[in-house]
Amino acid sequence: MKLIRLLIGILIFTALAFNALAQLEITNLDVKIDSKTDSNILNGETINKEANPGSAVTLKLKVKNNSTAMDIDNIEIKATLKGIDDDEDIEEESNSFDLKKSGSKSESIKINIPYKVEEGTYDLEIYIEGEDEDGNVNEVDWKLRLVVEKDRHKIIIYKAELGSEALSCARTTNLNLEVMNIGKEEEDNVKVVVSSPELGIDFSEEYIELSEDISEDGYEKTIRIQLDESFKSGIYPILVEAYREGKLEDSKELSLSVDGCEIAAEPKQEKNEIEINKIPMKLATTTAEEEIDIGAMAALGVGIIGVLILIIVSLYFGFRKR
Repeated sequence: MKLIRLLIGILIFTALAFNALAQLEITNLDVKIDSKTDSNILNGETINKEANPGSAVTLKLKVKNNSTAMDIDNIEIKATLKGIDDDEDIEEESNSFDLKKSGSKSESIKINIPYKVEEGTYDLEIYIEGEDEDGNVNEVDWKLRLVVEKDRHKIIIYKAELGSEALSCARTTNLNLEVMNIGKEEEDNVKVVVSSPELGIDFSEEYIELSEDISEDGYEKTIRIQLDESFKSGIYPILVEAYREGKLEDSKELSLSVDGCEIAAEPKQEKNEIEINKIPMKLATTTAEEEIDIGAMAALGVGIIGVLILIIVSLYFGFRKR
């Protein structure tokens, strides 16, 4: 009898625990890989659309609160792609949200596949967690499988960046390039072309070898762009192209903006102010030579006056003697 009661208690406890954990549910899951979509995926399945290096994988989930009695708050969705990035995981999370009683909500999570990736099948885990009004943690834990495949031949321009996209007084910048082989096979006839007739850029390099080994670097190049100060202002296109066996594999177009260089002029003194300042200096200034000339003239004037006085006195007394 005691054993029966114990078993009943265990069953009741298990049912209650399961009920608490099962309040959150994924009612629908679609996975979009680039432009291809696999719909209505179930827990444990393998996604039937393959990803490639650099693919965008978007998970579109519909999550439901099965409880008719309690809201569930602070719900977060985390998607983890295991060991795909040089044996490291890639994790992406949704913003947190709440679900009312019997409510549902659609959410999306995007994961970008690295360009440097090995072919194979990777585990994709989806974990959802939220807390109800009683403080119980409600969880959903799904496991899927994602297949990554490579094309036999695939060359991409991984990077094409200008050090500065706008030039003004400084008329020099660098164009940094990286071309990568993300295909299955080694390539030995790759050509890279960078051109801009307006800017005078005409660069080409061919017979480039690129390994299929993701642990090796791709083709890297830095091109220096230097323009004269008199170069005309405007926006100039730069075309970057990558060829394999003479066939165009990838291209990117950049834009370089060239602006005029304006240097602020030093402030000039007003003409009137200069003339006014000069006038009092001329009036107030007397040189040593000018002072000597004035003294000599004064002495001469005194002498002349003295001689005249003597003449007048002599004439006066001469008339009286007569």
